[in-house]
Amino acid sequence: MKYLFHIHSNINLLTAILSVEHRNINKNNVVFILARGIETDFKVNKITLPEVVYYHSFNTLKSLPNLKFRKNKEVLSKIDGIIDKYVDEAFTYFCPNSRVPVYRAFFSHPKCVSVNYIEDGMDAYLSKEELLKKFPVPIPFHQKIADYVFRFFPVFCANRLNYVSDRFLPDLKDSVSEIYCLSDKSFLGQDNGNRNILQIKANSYYNDANIEFTNVFVFDAVKNQNVIKEKDLFNFVLWFCEDYFRLDAIAIKFHPFQDEKEIEEIIAIFNKNNITVKVIPSQLVLEAVFINNKQLNIFGIGSSLLVYAALFGIQNVHVLYPYFELAVNFKSPRLTIWNDIFLQRNDIILLNKEFQTHHSKSI
Repeated sequence: MKYLFHIHSNINLLTAILSVEHRNINKNNVVFILARGIETDFKVNKITLPEVVYYHSFNTLKSLPNLKFRKNKEVLSKIDGIIDKYVDEAFTYFCPNSRVPVYRAFFSHPKCVSVNYIEDGMDAYLSKEELLKKFPVPIPFHQKIADYVFRFFPVFCANRLNYVSDRFLPDLKDSVSEIYCLSDKSFLGQDNGNRNILQIKANSYYNDANIEFTNVFVFDAVKNQNVIKEKDLFNFVLWFCEDYFRLDAIAIKFHPFQDEKEIEEIIAIFNKNNITVKVIPSQLVLEAVFINNKQLNIFGIGSSLLVYAALFGIQNVHVLYPYFELAVNFKSPRLTIWNDIFLQRNDIILLNKEFQTHHSKSI
């Protein structure tokens, strides 16, 4: 038996490695399928999923006009080539959920005999109502109709890409599917109750994960994902440096989607305010650091890293996204998600309406 893990984030990576340790799987039988720049020196088989595969839109309705479905067969051939290189008989697939087409392309392969799920950030902690907005149950009727129609046209490769269940984390392949997660708060709203809560044990790969700094800022890709305007983001950083942060040094974990120009501008604002910046390497898994070190001060806008810092017992977790709502009248679907995640928590420091900001200041 081989074990294939889909990994496109540090949370996936942390969960995957702890799952291998938890199940005591022979590493020679493990394949990490890496995407979005994730790297690791964990001693298993590794392959980087090409962007043409990871970002292919397959049969999503909104992508039909651009005719990208014509490359479905080509992309599936690349996926099958990855599987055939490492799997001689059968494999178990570990992925975040059952809904994303690229995951379905893997677990619909004839050699896949079991599917399990690994934690993938904020989705694990959304309320049932918010998760249903993102992944409706049942699957909307128009999507089911399209899914049915696609089966009559070979170009869509629907036998490999069709929806398999209305549920988010269903049992698949005639076996009981398990969830591997990092907290007893993970996926509480799911029908699937087969949760395995993972820990960093004494001999774990992550046992020594640590950093030299006490104050850490974790950024979202809010500008790159068109959640916040560039000017508003830079004014937020200026406000943070001048009005909120009172110390002279900070470590920053930038989001992989933040571009070089944006990063340079942010660092410059800190430096102009006499705050020394240490950039945390992208490959460092901060979630593992949070488990091992509780004496940190964590700052951020609305990153999932803030949730993990609080879940893992760090006492000073500063959540600052209300700045945008209160200072620039920010309105966005992201605000609803942030409110769902953070408003009811009593283990964070949430910026409130009494905060002081100099609205006249700008970059």
